[in-house]
Amino acid sequence: MQYKHGRTEILDAHPFISWLDADNVALEDKLGFAPVMALFVMAFRDVNLWVLRFEEEAEEHFRSLINGNTFEDEGHSRLFLHDWRCMGLDARLRWSASDTLWWLFHSPDQERFREYGVEFVRFSVEDGGDPLLRFAHSEAGEACGMVFFSHSVHPAVALGEAQGKTYRYFGTEHLERELSHVEHTEEDFVNQVLDEAGLAKAVDLGGRMFDVFHGIFDAFLDYAHTHVEGGTVPQAPADHGAHSCDLPRHPVEDLSGFAAPEGDVSSSAARLLAKLDARRAQAAAHPLYAWMREASVPAADKLRRFMPLWSMDVLGYRDLNHFVFHYAKGASAHARAPEARLINAWVNELETHSGLFLRDWQALGLDERLGWSASETLEFLFFDRAMDVHRHNIMRFMKLGLRHDHPSLRYWMMRALEASGEAFFANTRELARAAEASGELAGPLDYLGDRHGGEHPERGVDLDALLRGTFHAHELDAEQLAVAEQMIDVVFDSLEHQLDFSLEAAHSGRLDYSLASAAE
Repeated sequence: MQYKHGRTEILDAHPFISWLDADNVALEDKLGFAPVMALFVMAFRDVNLWVLRFEEEAEEHFRSLINGNTFEDEGHSRLFLHDWRCMGLDARLRWSASDTLWWLFHSPDQERFREYGVEFVRFSVEDGGDPLLRFAHSEAGEACGMVFFSHSVHPAVALGEAQGKTYRYFGTEHLERELSHVEHTEEDFVNQVLDEAGLAKAVDLGGRMFDVFHGIFDAFLDYAHTHVEGGTVPQAPADHGAHSCDLPRHPVEDLSGFAAPEGDVSSSAARLLAKLDARRAQAAAHPLYAWMREASVPAADKLRRFMPLWSMDVLGYRDLNHFVFHYAKGASAHARAPEARLINAWVNELETHSGLFLRDWQALGLDERLGWSASETLEFLFFDRAMDVHRHNIMRFMKLGLRHDHPSLRYWMMRALEASGEAFFANTRELARAAEASGELAGPLDYLGDRHGGEHPERGVDLDALLRGTFHAHELDAEQLAVAEQMIDVVFDSLEHQLDFSLEAAHSGRLDYSLASAAE
């Protein structure tokens, strides 16, 4: 706790806090940095739902306490959306749905938050489910939040009084909630004794959480200086997807001289390949694909009916590859293995696809079709019941990827994820061709048309052959085999659940606002 108090004092002296308190910043500008918080705050609900909260029955006292806090904290994003609308940010920003998607998943300003979101998951993987260690990093996060809200409350109250509004996220309501559950939780944990190793781990996790929030405050201040003081609004490029190359990418892995071992497919790989084939066949029989193939609705309209539901998966897939599956140099013993180079080379390819999705969104005219503002897009992405399932699955993939970093296990998870898309793209490919042939689109549908290789790094080797030759020859032990089988089931179970929601949207047309308006 002494360490926490010391780091809290350091964070309280951050230049962003000085800016927030400064008399020379106009009151109406004090909360103008809110757009840069969007991904962090909206995704904080997911952290509480599926990362910090213990999934099993939390009868143990300390797990129950942590779970209790997550039930309160998961509601903060709704308060933020309320304040977003109170500030009139939709009118000020004038962002369409694709602008908002670009901001969250492709803008340079949000890259730190995309990485920090993975770090929150990493902390809960590293704590091993120990409630005392989870308290260490979650309590550090609460302390950082208290620093922020104890300063945001003053301009929020003053601005609310001047406007006749109540700012619920930045103001007293949120601060009082924080004070209440921090006081009740801290007294239960403070007298617990950790051994030397446990204390060192707790300090490490808590310290890294403070480091994350220092970076978050840096991002807040950068936005304040650039856009609030500069009187500018972040603008997406006209062709959002064409600028996917602006996203940071890992250095292209040099595979020259790399040769796959010659040998038979191992018994464990044969078993996993058979399981993949069975799950692929089961997924391919989903009724959504039959609906895609029948001719009741024009091809472009079919794609429009379900494409928005996959936005978090496709755009988040880049982050899964970039921040989870990629091996940082020297990060672990596994990162130094030759096989890690192959995984990194695969990541080089997979992290490039999300820009194609945004380009397809524009080509289909989804902004005009949906007519969503920024806040309506945020509401759909983070509160729609189908999107909850999609985001939960992404969290499950992240936790599995972070928990099991052996190259062979990472390979089988990535292989399962890629295999899960085969039937999907086999069917969207035909719809994309028909839609392109209709002449009604604003551009090609390279993502839905399964033309993903345009931005892949050029190589003089057959990467897929190297991957298969290397990892299919490797024999997994019994524990690794069980994990790999679990990964395959998690991926395909997730897919089938998501296909159910897409089928529902396909039949109901609930995302086809233009048809709904015409019916009225």
